[in-house]
Amino acid sequence: MRLCERFDRVMYVDLDVHHGDGVEKAFYYTEEVFTLSLHRYGPGFFPGSGSIRNLGAGDGVCRNLNIPFKEGVTDRQYLSVFQKVFKSICQRFRPRALVVQCGCDTLAQDPLGGRFNLTSKGIGACVMTVARENLPTLVLGGGGYYPSGTARCWTYITSLLARLKLNPQLPDHPSYVEHPPPFSLHTSPLSTRPNLNHKEHLAKVAADIKMFLLKMELRARRDGDEEHRACAAQSKRRQDKRAREMARKMNMTRSHNLVRPEAATREAGVNAPASVLDSSKPNLGSLQGMEGVGPSSALESGDGLHLEATISAQNHESCESAADRSVTGTNDERRHTIEAVGEELARKEKKAVGPHNAAGRAHVSGQQQGGGRTAD
Repeated sequence: MRLCERFDRVMYVDLDVHHGDGVEKAFYYTEEVFTLSLHRYGPGFFPGSGSIRNLGAGDGVCRNLNIPFKEGVTDRQYLSVFQKVFKSICQRFRPRALVVQCGCDTLAQDPLGGRFNLTSKGIGACVMTVARENLPTLVLGGGGYYPSGTARCWTYITSLLARLKLNPQLPDHPSYVEHPPPFSLHTSPLSTRPNLNHKEHLAKVAADIKMFLLKMELRARRDGDEEHRACAAQSKRRQDKRAREMARKMNMTRSHNLVRPEAATREAGVNAPASVLDSSKPNLGSLQGMEGVGPSSALESGDGLHLEATISAQNHESCESAADRSVTGTNDERRHTIEAVGEELARKEKKAVGPHNAAGRAHVSGQQQGGGRTAD
């Protein structure tokens, strides 16, 4: 259960001679755990469960596989079926972690086992098939009612997992006499045990396994399509959210650009000069005090019209810059900004009116001189 908290898919492999009914019942309706059990199955053999037709239920459909054998199965038969089935399930289920239960009651010498004819090398080969997946793996013990064979088998499995090469001859130790001759690390099969796993039985088991793998593949495709649709929907939601965010930012920028200078200045709380706030009228007040040039005379000529348009454009530009500065600065900074804009505007007006004023003075001076000559 704790492995399920960390890994979303766990595969449980039961090599015990008895059916792993407890683990099967615990995860029969879940899709996070796959249970694979290889055991003896037949009338009168404990626990009486473990049919190949038990495939799981609910969300756990095709998450449970039982491989039944009869008594007398050998290393070659057992290992051939296990390797093919285990690799096929890993390709379809894609587990994140593995758990293998190494029951030694499958050994040929076990008195209370299912009369299988396996050896320590056969069980060790199954364990190494699991280890080659290079996944987090938990290796457990299991049934074993032949102490000498169980101890030697687990010692051999431990050496394989630790990548240690042990001497096949048992060393001298206090329990040395409890082991049978030839005092070897490995157990041996029994040549006198009959093998009831005939070709017909193995062919039927293979056909049932093939059908199960087909159903499992169909479920894997269905789950893959659902996962693909879920990923596509999630991607579309992210794109829609990004588009709404961009549209919101564009609307905010557009609204900021459409704010009128008068409104921006009023929001800033600054009393700007009338020449700055009123950008629609030219500021010709400074022309009224000039000698020989007034507002009417300036507007009557073409130069006056050009002067009015120039001053109006300058006033409009100054108004926009003053509005922008009034929004971003403090109240004191805004006042200084408006005053500086007013001074700059006055300088530009004087510079623009200068040539016309000079022309006006020259005209007045010529009239005075002409009148003097007439008088003379």
